Amino acid sequence: MTLTANRICAALLAVTCLTVAAMAPAEGRSASDWQMLARKDLDAVHAAILVAHPGVIDEQNPEFNKWVESGYRQAAQLTPLVVDYETLLSAVRFYTTGFRDGHLMYSDDKRGSEDTINIDGWRAGLRKGTYVVTQIVDDWPVPLPPVDSEWLGCDGKLPRAIVQENVAPFTTRLDGSEADELRADSLWIRFLPGRELHRCRFVAASGHPVELAVTYRAFKTDAFFDLIRPSVQARSSCDRHNSYERIGDATLWVHVGNFSFRDDCGDAKELDVLLQQLRQEHGFTTLVFDMRGNGGGDSSIGDRIFDAATGGLEFDPVGVDRLPRTYAQWRVSDLLISTAKRRVDDKVSLYGADSEQAADARRFLDAVEQARARGETWVEQPSGHRVTSADVAARHGKLRNFGGALGVVTDSGCVSACLDFVDLVKQVPGALQLGQTTGSDTVYIDTGSVPLPSGNHMILPLKVWRNRLRANNQAYVPDIPLKMDMRDDHAVQSATVAALAKRGVH
Repeated sequence: MTLTANRICAALLAVTCLTVAAMAPAEGRSASDWQMLARKDLDAVHAAILVAHPGVIDEQNPEFNKWVESGYRQAAQLTPLVVDYETLLSAVRFYTTGFRDGHLMYSDDKRGSEDTINIDGWRAGLRKGTYVVTQIVDDWPVPLPPVDSEWLGCDGKLPRAIVQENVAPFTTRLDGSEADELRADSLWIRFLPGRELHRCRFVAASGHPVELAVTYRAFKTDAFFDLIRPSVQARSSCDRHNSYERIGDATLWVHVGNFSFRDDCGDAKELDVLLQQLRQEHGFTTLVFDMRGNGGGDSSIGDRIFDAATGGLEFDPVGVDRLPRTYAQWRVSDLLISTAKRRVDDKVSLYGADSEQAADARRFLDAVEQARARGETWVEQPSGHRVTSADVAARHGKLRNFGGALGVVTDSGCVSACLDFVDLVKQVPGALQLGQTTGSDTVYIDTGSVPLPSGNHMILPLKVWRNRLRANNQAYVPDIPLKMDMRDDHAVQSATVAALAKRGVH
């Protein structure tokens, strides 16, 4: 489970999240005030990890604690450079990004309209692996490179070295195309004093070489957001849905876009209707689960959709008990208990006090509280055995209600519970993944939230998976890459249906 909006804000880049950040007035702090606040937040983040993160006591990952301490010391050395809100974020995120975990985040809840962001006037993006200027700001005090020119580097350094040194530590150190694109888009920001670019080289679209000096200017939050607004797709808070459609007579296309339910969006009721409709669909020979836009949430929602559309996977269980056991361990802590209590409230609100979901949440809370009373370190969550697609095939496995071509479409933002759903599909022999390479997760997952002195929050994982189908930070590479705009529904659907028909998967 992940908090999608907070995940994007904290792990990627604050400026893409201004629509969800609190627009508080400036507080008139001095540089020393900001430095003190940065150190308080950093200390609180470090303390929260020590008492609640499963990695700290994970005997199977002795390397984890190296960054817990060395990263903390390195980040503390950056706090004297903090002068404002943006640099406060940078100092603390230097620590949190070092864990290379999309579920471990420092939020951006307290950005104010008077807070500033220093930029160099030209914005970059990635096109087929090349850094290209995508936007320039009018009335800049020095000449700027032409739009569409290729960026060749600055101050004797190549682009990727600059991005890794000046951008990645303060945005995301994760692998994958989505992280690469976010780092490129963040290049124009000065995250900390002393890391400015001075002179940069470009090649214009005409082939003419350009070398220019770099000058930074400070923009207030609202003004900066006005700059990036044309390239930011505004979304309402209830715009992700689960639905389906028939494409011709043969294809059932199931949109699996929302695993992060909200009571005020009517998501649970919408799901109940969808599940009933899927169980009544018949006569299709191709089934596609479309995961585009799904950034994770509650994996049980995916389980219910998969079962409704397919009847679930069945196979000969003989010998399965000899396969490695899959389970999770939750680290017992005050944060886990408070998170479990909130989860009960959430399930009651979404599904009702008498629902199966609410009962499951109460049972989990009881187990955690009993473990704490007994002085235990872990609460175990059984999850069967590690059954691969090859294991299923060897046991004559099949879907109960469907025997045709099965595909799952992914984009680069598929993480957390979205990956859990891809796990399900990939267990089915012959199933194909299409689209883009997914994101990835560490084995640490399911988050809690800790309030910090600044008003921002620390999000951190509370459990660790054992013998999961996916390895730590393993992305899924598609069997059939779709090299197109993944936001183009018609193009993606046409290419997917054609590819599955060509493969003749059954």
